[in-house]
Amino acid sequence: MSADQALQMAQMERMGQKLGGATGAAAGGAFGAAMAGGATPETAFGAGFDAVNPLSFLNKNKAPAEAVAAGKGMMATGSANPAIGDALVQSTNYSDRLLGRLNPTTDAGMANLKITGYAAGADFITQVAMGADPMDAAKDAGKTAVLGYVADAIIPGSGNIVRFLSKFI
Repeated sequence: MSADQALQMAQMERMGQKLGGATGAAAGGAFGAAMAGGATPETAFGAGFDAVNPLSFLNKNKAPAEAVAAGKGMMATGSANPAIGDALVQSTNYSDRLLGRLNPTTDAGMANLKITGYAAGADFITQVAMGADPMDAAKDAGKTAVLGYVADAIIPGSGNIVRFLSKFI
């Protein structure tokens, strides 16, 4: 095997680890959103599994999806109660809501932090389980977490897309 082939194989292996981490981050983010929405751990685990299961639309139990929607709604509006959240959205401007989603002492900021934290943890654990160097996995999961946190603060719900795309930079 030549040096170029060995380098290509190592790069392909690392890309597989990163994509595994992205899958783990999607499951962890769904778990975190369900927990932020007030779900039980069993329901949150179901939400995490549904995030990576391509056949989850066949699942008759809609509680995990509703819990994820409640957590993401809390982050978007600042309240778990949709009526209060809609009133908060109407009474505040965009920059106040953005700062609220960035500030972990607010309800919206705490929901964003929970979603990001669970996603980063699952990303790291998945990469290490797939054989990545722990330092590389930690740096990659940290980068992904920061980008996802800021993206969810700017546009709620965009964190999963940004977390996935960050694996390619």
